[in-house]
Amino acid sequence: MSFSSFKPVYALAAIATVGTVVGSVVAPAHAVTFTGTTPGTISAVSGATTIDFGTTPGTTTGPINPSFTSGIATYTGGALVTDPNVGGKYARPVGSTGNYLTVGPSNDDFQPGPVEINFSTALNYFGLLWGSVDAYNTIAFFNGASLIEDFTGDQILAGANGNQGADGTVFANFSATGNNYFNRIVLSSSNFAFESDNHAYQAIPTPALLPGLVGFGIAALRKRKAQAEVAESEA
Repeated sequence: MSFSSFKPVYALAAIATVGTVVGSVVAPAHAVTFTGTTPGTISAVSGATTIDFGTTPGTTTGPINPSFTSGIATYTGGALVTDPNVGGKYARPVGSTGNYLTVGPSNDDFQPGPVEINFSTALNYFGLLWGSVDAYNTIAFFNGASLIEDFTGDQILAGANGNQGADGTVFANFSATGNNYFNRIVLSSSNFAFESDNHAYQAIPTPALLPGLVGFGIAALRKRKAQAEVAESEA
């Protein structure tokens, strides 16, 4: 049966399942890849949206409590949006201006991590200016509640040791492979600290999801029809 023979409502039903499908996809190995670092302090990806903690509406110096939202991104957790450096705890990423985000260990009173970034739309790209990269910093990518990939600082920068100079700061880029999108990111650190700025993301426009979703809807409808035919023949 050709797709054209299905009524439009079927396609609309497939579109309506966007949240369900994105949230239930089982990701293969390496569903998100670290695509390397780029020069500069902001994303080089065309069309990416940048969250600058120095100018983003709703962000103020102090703990993220209870949350703040910028566009499709909502930040929650005990991380700290701050301006100055504090010796032995956190330092501004090289090239960052104004406020930046720092995430401490869970037992820290002032900036307890982790911090979650929840997106109302699925993403295929995320980047950040990552300062004084430490081996114990972790960035994790989720599809709903399912972890699909995570990376530690030493996977991003060889010999990561918290260097607060230019050699310890990178703009790191991460991309989904194929249609393995993500909609939640968690930043954590088992010691002081995970510092970052200029978070950048690229959302998946709804039309990009349609081929897979329509295919999913068609497959479901065919399965339902086959089950109905079997039930009818057995009646």
